[in-house]
Amino acid sequence: MTIARFLLMCVGAAHSYNLNTPFEISKTSVSVDQISVDGNLNGFVLASDTVQFFDSDGTTQGDPQKVCSSGFGNIAVSKYLNYSVAAQAGYPNGIYARFFDANGVAFGYPFLVSSFDSNYRVSGPSVAANSAASLVAWAVPNFMDAGVESAVQVNLRSFSPLKGVPIRGTISTVFTRANMFDVKVSALPSASTTYTFIVCCIHDFTISAQMLNAQAMSLGNPFTINDGGAADNFAVATGPRASLVVWGITGGPLAGQVWGQYIGFDGQRLADNFRIASNNAVNPSVSVTVSGFQVAWSRNGWVYSQSFGANGGTTGSEFAVSPNFSNGFFPVVAAYPSNSVRSICLFVTGRRPDSIDCDYSNFFGMLVTTY
Repeated sequence: MTIARFLLMCVGAAHSYNLNTPFEISKTSVSVDQISVDGNLNGFVLASDTVQFFDSDGTTQGDPQKVCSSGFGNIAVSKYLNYSVAAQAGYPNGIYARFFDANGVAFGYPFLVSSFDSNYRVSGPSVAANSAASLVAWAVPNFMDAGVESAVQVNLRSFSPLKGVPIRGTISTVFTRANMFDVKVSALPSASTTYTFIVCCIHDFTISAQMLNAQAMSLGNPFTINDGGAADNFAVATGPRASLVVWGITGGPLAGQVWGQYIGFDGQRLADNFRIASNNAVNPSVSVTVSGFQVAWSRNGWVYSQSFGANGGTTGSEFAVSPNFSNGFFPVVAAYPSNSVRSICLFVTGRRPDSIDCDYSNFFGMLVTTY
């Protein structure tokens, strides 16, 4: 299957977008809110309950692959220049990871990141990769008391790229929070800086963040991302100048809005929280582009997007990726540079089964060029 023919080239004005019919990528048994995509010059990788690679012109590379034969639930994936890393929960009860080379070929065997008690509910995993390290994050309760979960802690472990060897012997614990239900990590593009990763978690509708070094050790103190509004889902991406955290709000006076926050590599805010979208906007995603960031979200079943600068300001106007993404949920976006001024963005969304007799979800994608 090739998706190159769905490449939408922009002509004329700085931001011009054509609408096209989405193409079906795959069917999967996992929920549509559990898809993960990432991209770079070598192409894209999409993970659901398997991992599928695409080259830079959108042609699939090989067959879908598993992280481990006993894996269950969603797979998280991160793609760096010459390798990718994916992680998934599996049996015996634990978090497992696997490396893939630049061509999407599995490199070595799956390896155990950490084991966990079978009675515990595990959130994640989330992964991030750069030249210094590969980071895997997940969240588990501290302990169970009469079958009730205690506060949840975020655990981290970093590995040497393509080796699966822990950089530090012990597992790091960054946050311990009540009512935590999601964790995400993002890698800074340069390995020369002291700050190598940012990890974020959401708890009691608040997003907390922490900067880390390559050994997954905390640098400075945790800080809060969102000032107001009940954040119920979020995403984070890191470019050459800053990280951008985006989140959706479903309750209170700001319900139906998507907001964002730029974070410097020292863990300091670069500006105040700012609104990205409104009018029933939910489920945001963000990816790095040549000129900054691309944010996607859904609104009434349609997928919309907006370009942003590297450290602030919008570029062009909000646009609908395609009205034919109707009934789409939880869109995700990944981008890679096609040259020094433009990026190719892959927008992917899931569609829930049309009936209870259908045991899979459909994934649909579209390629868009942004300038």
